[in-house]
Amino acid sequence: MIDVIFGIDIIINFYSAYHDKNDDIVIDKGRIAMRYLKGWFLIDFLGVFPINLVIDGDNKSINNLVRLLRI
Repeated sequence: MIDVIFGIDIIINFYSAYHDKNDDIVIDKGRIAMRYLKGWFLIDFLGVFPINLVIDGDNKSINNLVRLLRI
């Protein structure tokens, strides 16, 4: 259920206006999306990514994943 809530949060972040440097409210969906993609999107996506579906549970897969993340 937590993953669903975080997934909804990702969607909301693509539509949430923000204040720019001049304290103007930015409502352009393209600019909002680019700002989010360049900022917190990767962290949010990794938070909801179902890693247990990618690895099959044996130590070899986990070790390979750890090596991949270290690079």
